[in-house]
Amino acid sequence: MHDQVLNAPVIHRGFQEVKRREGRPKRQALLEYRAVAVTLEPSQRKFRPREPLPIHIVSACEINPPQNVEPIQWFLNTTEPIDSVQDVLEIVRLYTMRWRIEEYHLVLKSGCRIEKVQFESADNIKKVLSLMAAAALRLLQITYQARLDPDLACTVVLGDSEWRALQARIQHKRVPKKARPPTLKQAILWIGRLGGHMGRKSDGMPGVRTLWRGWRDLQILVVMFEIYQETPQNSVHA
Repeated sequence: MHDQVLNAPVIHRGFQEVKRREGRPKRQALLEYRAVAVTLEPSQRKFRPREPLPIHIVSACEINPPQNVEPIQWFLNTTEPIDSVQDVLEIVRLYTMRWRIEEYHLVLKSGCRIEKVQFESADNIKKVLSLMAAAALRLLQITYQARLDPDLACTVVLGDSEWRALQARIQHKRVPKKARPPTLKQAILWIGRLGGHMGRKSDGMPGVRTLWRGWRDLQILVVMFEIYQETPQNSVHA
């Protein structure tokens, strides 16, 4: 199948950003895109015949890579339609999101521990999954944004009550109304601290399980913070 798609004509050339990793700087790779339609003929079973499976193969191969750098060679099998160059580029774009998708499922399984749910009906599992999926997505958004721009204000991902409740809990004092919100990196470290992260220089950034515990506790803090904000001060002191 690889030979077949490599012998197909080039339908597009374009640059793809390659992220920094293992000490190698970020770079722009020039890729050639090809696509072909093939039909897979499965081996037949006597009592359960199998139908042929039509698929598309998309290749994205780097040309003129830097010296001593392994070139990109992606061969992607898909049942999605490939009717245009834009369809091919969309398949490649989705493939470049694979690590973020892996991280999402890591948060869902290791952080939210969705596999530990012991409901007996599929309907109940779907309900709790819908809640945990939203929480996992929010947590992934925060951590991913912190990697891209750690010095950005945390308000891009945290609401006003969330960061104020978090800062008040960590600093053990009221947050002034005109206080500047902490950075994303600082907010992540504080959420990790709620979850048990020690915050030592050698500890690095909080992991998935720690952030999940911290995020869970933060939501409880936010509820109490908002109740306190709505309560008249004389009633509180009384």
